[in-house]
Amino acid sequence: LEHARKQWVNGISFDSAQECWIRDVAVIKPGRNPAGFSRSKNCTIEDCFFDDKWFGGGGGTGYLGFGYAWDCLMDRVEARNLRHAPNFQSAASGN
Repeated sequence: LEHARKQWVNGISFDSAQECWIRDVAVIKPGRNPAGFSRSKNCTIEDCFFDDKWFGGGGGTGYLGFGYAWDCLMDRVEARNLRHAPNFQSAASGN
């Protein structure tokens, strides 16, 4: 069990995506971050539920949202026990 808590596995991750979406899902206790878009444009996270994470040490864990992403939308999302949610990180604009 201790080994599982140190896994840096994300629930749902998009990188360099355009016009993609995460919709109607629940992510419970991923290793690191439940869902997010990085370096992406016109993407959506909606009607979702995200709860907790396994890895509890250090920064960069428990984030839900967008980093280096533009013109994205998060709507009707419930998040619990995360470090930062919703998160619009470095260079995110127009969201």
